[in-house]
Amino acid sequence: MGLFKQILDFLFSTKKEENIVSFLIGSGFSVADGLPLVRDINHRLSSIKENEIMIHSEMSALFLNGQENLNEWQRKEERIFIQEFLEFYCSEIVDGQDTFHYEDFFDFYSDFLRKGYEEDDSPINLFCESFRKKHEGSLNVVDNYSLISNFHNTFNQLLGSLLQKAKYYEDITPFNYYPYDSFILFLKDLIEDNQIKVHTLNHDLLFERICCVPPLWQEFSDGYYENGSPYYSYVEVPQPIKKKYRVRLKYFQNKFDKKICLYKLHGSVDTYQFNIADQHKDLTRVKSDYGIEHRFVKEVRDPETGEYLYINGWQNSYPDFLSGTTTKMLSYGNEFYEIIFNYFKNNLINSKLLIVIGYGFADAGINQYLEDFFLKAGKKMIVINPSKPKSDLMNYDVEVLEKKMQHVTYEEFSSMIK
Repeated sequence: MGLFKQILDFLFSTKKEENIVSFLIGSGFSVADGLPLVRDINHRLSSIKENEIMIHSEMSALFLNGQENLNEWQRKEERIFIQEFLEFYCSEIVDGQDTFHYEDFFDFYSDFLRKGYEEDDSPINLFCESFRKKHEGSLNVVDNYSLISNFHNTFNQLLGSLLQKAKYYEDITPFNYYPYDSFILFLKDLIEDNQIKVHTLNHDLLFERICCVPPLWQEFSDGYYENGSPYYSYVEVPQPIKKKYRVRLKYFQNKFDKKICLYKLHGSVDTYQFNIADQHKDLTRVKSDYGIEHRFVKEVRDPETGEYLYINGWQNSYPDFLSGTTTKMLSYGNEFYEIIFNYFKNNLINSKLLIVIGYGFADAGINQYLEDFFLKAGKKMIVINPSKPKSDLMNYDVEVLEKKMQHVTYEEFSSMIK
């Protein structure tokens, strides 16, 4: 028995352990696939004309992009408020559209929704009163808090729409994905001997799309699974007959059991909280999908009869992602994001290498995590960015590759782990 134990101990002691390589990716990672940089988002959102958008009766909103608004008078007062509120902010609060930043703007009006509405002389209350007087008799204008709350619903949907691409939902398995081929080859090499922990600040679905490439899809997890899900929605098939079906949805099961794990630190454009109403509150994150209704139900068992039934959830009209330079940090400790940020912390502590792509180091909260849980330990960080970021973190053991991500060769990627 002693000899057998010695053999087992030897085998386990010589078993090759996998290292952990972490990534942090920002908006610069996605720009090669046609998604906007922060400056592009700022430019688009700083000036929204009321005739450029449509707000449906159920509060869903979108940019028209040339389509005709078939119901021009529907929620016209909300559309006009959006245009004039942005004009007010750019002219009276900041120094013009060129200085507009959507995250600072989010902080501005979010502070009002939290506590500023109680201050009669707050800039937003004063603007709302002037807006009401200006349109008295021509528009049906609600109270100030509701004006900003409705604006918040629409503004976040419009922001989310800038980060959406229909192709990210397609059920196809590509064998490459230009211009990310070098990066994909690098990931294929990494999964041979490493666990890969990818942390993204982006809300878009590009990285999920990249991981559709074989053999990455077999090794990919984002914590969401469909198996055993009690959450459903509806999809309508218009041809050859009009028919509506109930479909099962993925939900967050906190299971990261593959070699490539994705952690979306600031949320995602395809994720919603199931039920935010006080009664039967259920803040489980549920993934939406292409073509389904944003009206989710949950299958439960009746405690009295034992029969299964469906209960309706009440979701926000916009996806669950964080915004605001300071406001988003208030959510880092909530019931969901605390889990994600604990993974971020522990992955940094346990990683031998951190590769940062397309991040400008402008987020103070994220920088603190990088410094406290990785850089102070003397470990190496490699930054891929068109120019060296202006950050005190560059004083640590940091190597900067001054290139756009799509211009980094496979050989350059491979050299990072030698």
